[in-house]
Amino acid sequence: MQWILPQSDSLAKLADALAGKYHLNSESSQAEHLLIVDDFVNHIIRSGCLLVRQGETYQLYSEEAETLEFSSKKPFHFAADIAESEFRQRLRSLISVRKLDAVQEFDLQRQFLTLRNTDDKAVLKMELLTTLNRQILLLKPVRGYEKALKQITMQLIAMKAESCEGNLPQVLLTLSDYQISNYSLRPQLNLPQDILARDAVAEISLTMLSVARQNEMGILHHCEDTEYLHDYRVCLRKVRSLVSLLKGVFPQAVFLELKKRLGLLAGKTNKLRDLDVYLLKQDDYQARLPDNLRDGLPAMFSDFSLQQKRARRAVKTWLQSEAYASEMNAITGIFRDVGTLPETELSHQSLQTLIKKKSRKCFRKIGEMGVLIAPETEDEEVHELRKECKKFRYLLDFFGPLLQHDKVPEMAARLRKLQNTLGKFNDYSVQQDALMQYLEAGKRGDDLAKSIGALILILAQAQQLQREKVELRFADFYSPETKALADQLFQ
Repeated sequence: MQWILPQSDSLAKLADALAGKYHLNSESSQAEHLLIVDDFVNHIIRSGCLLVRQGETYQLYSEEAETLEFSSKKPFHFAADIAESEFRQRLRSLISVRKLDAVQEFDLQRQFLTLRNTDDKAVLKMELLTTLNRQILLLKPVRGYEKALKQITMQLIAMKAESCEGNLPQVLLTLSDYQISNYSLRPQLNLPQDILARDAVAEISLTMLSVARQNEMGILHHCEDTEYLHDYRVCLRKVRSLVSLLKGVFPQAVFLELKKRLGLLAGKTNKLRDLDVYLLKQDDYQARLPDNLRDGLPAMFSDFSLQQKRARRAVKTWLQSEAYASEMNAITGIFRDVGTLPETELSHQSLQTLIKKKSRKCFRKIGEMGVLIAPETEDEEVHELRKECKKFRYLLDFFGPLLQHDKVPEMAARLRKLQNTLGKFNDYSVQQDALMQYLEAGKRGDDLAKSIGALILILAQAQQLQREKVELRFADFYSPETKALADQLFQ
């Protein structure tokens, strides 16, 4: 039981009110330092959990599961930094590969108190916590003395103390007025139903570019958290896809300029992102190989790590350059000033009408491409199907609310299953190509060549398993039920 006391002298007033029946003894006190730990996005807090560090002890609180503890003499910043355990598994499920840092700190003074009756028997244990110029009283009942607990509770209510539920760190976080991050790769757009197509593209693009730029400081100062760069690139990719999907809303020259400038921004980070991905797969690659074929991998990952450092320096230099600022200003300037651009056939068309037309066309094209997929189909055609599915997903992500239909999430869920298989198929293909290029790029030792060769073979087998699933996943997606759903959504 926890109570927030209304005034600094509330405890003294409480003792006076109980005088004659009880007396309050102060046993001891201690200073404490408590940290709330989370990542940039507040994944832990937003999941209804809290990660608390106090001294060498970490506690992971959850609304739906028991509290887990973990001891570490040094602060850790990634779930991968700690030994395999239930604590690590739950933490990994919350933050994935994101970096942890203290997001709020509290200096507390904890005073231990005992309420005693006229026989000097302890009837209630209490702790008074002082922090943030506030006092929190914790009541710890003693068995057999429920009457004392009831009496002190009545006094606290009379004093207008505020009862608070939840664990102590949650109470402290609430008292501190901590602002939980509203960061999202899928921000609420709230586009008006009557918005014109060009205005919508501009508004969405400016929003996504703003989200991208929220990651710049993380890329510059917390580059070991590779999700900053990942999210930055996702935002740019969404803008590029949106501009291409609805390119008809811009004059041709403006579209080509946007395409060129956005491509330049994305291209500057390609190398670093590739290296980030390969290094994140280090444990996975090790696990896929038998012990006798792993000897060459440390040399490869050591080389990747050196390349990553060089690529990071290049990206940091770029992000802090006048050229980068100029490119960003030019792109955002185009989107902000769309009202001054010459009209096109689509620029002032109803967005809702245009999106339904685009979605119908995209869905139909997925069907036409998918029905041609057979065991002998070239991999490149499967990749093209993946790209078309991604276009369709972006249309649903950006404009689903405009369709004003409760079945949009169902369509997105059906599409996601197909995309997952196509995405894995593509990832295995890209990884094999990259490893082959690395192997052929210079003189490699026998151990390294054997490790890479075996890994390429294993990845090829994994890719083939996904390839065999493509036709099945497509059939599940392009079913009569999904076609009927498309008719409902896009008619």
